[in-house]
Amino acid sequence: MDFNLEMQKVVESVEHSLACCLIGFDGIGVGAYVKPDAELDIELMGAELSGLLSQLRHSATVRETGEPDEFFYSSEKCRMIFRVVTPDYFIALALGSEGLTGKARHKLKILSSGIKDELL
Repeated sequence: MDFNLEMQKVVESVEHSLACCLIGFDGIGVGAYVKPDAELDIELMGAELSGLLSQLRHSATVRETGEPDEFFYSSEKCRMIFRVVTPDYFIALALGSEGLTGKARHKLKILSSGIKDELL
């Protein structure tokens, strides 16, 4: 599976999406697709937020609420959806402020299933 091509398909199929990347919970990016006109360094954002996501996963496990599979981040300029693929990797999808989060979540769920099969 060409991860970059699959991420490009997701970005192009979700209105107002900007970028998608596969990142390890260690902060190292595995692959990414960024729209040419997007002014966003999604790999840097994912790397910076990977520590926070790891802490949130740990907190959920300690509190016995179950292993989280998705996180959502929203700011003035963008929204990001993070979907856990395996215990070591997650996918991040960045949307503009007008992005359709429901459709984005659905596309990420499908993509993460395919990537998980390749990684395991």
